[in-house]
Amino acid sequence: MLAVYKALLHWQNLVSGKVLVVTDNTTVMSYINKQEGTRSCLLARSATEMLAYFYCHGVVIQAKHIAGKLNVLNSFLNPTRNSRQRDFTMKPLLI
Repeated sequence: MLAVYKALLHWQNLVSGKVLVVTDNTTVMSYINKQEGTRSCLLARSATEMLAYFYCHGVVIQAKHIAGKLNVLNSFLNPTRNSRQRDFTMKPLLI
């Protein structure tokens, strides 16, 4: 949820009208779409805060699920999931 909120805040000047968040996290999708939750008060509060903030700025947010294995862009951008990029990371210094 925090990643979605921060991404929307970062691109706020480009966000208007209706925004579709595509996520591989079904929990985040549910909290955004239902605007409530039963398991995590913190997550529910974060979703409500994010939705209220953007609603006041004329933006309606909805979420759609995409299976993790189909989330190619996220896999490419995330070095922990991208084995090719992992090959080029530096190894920690052992003292």
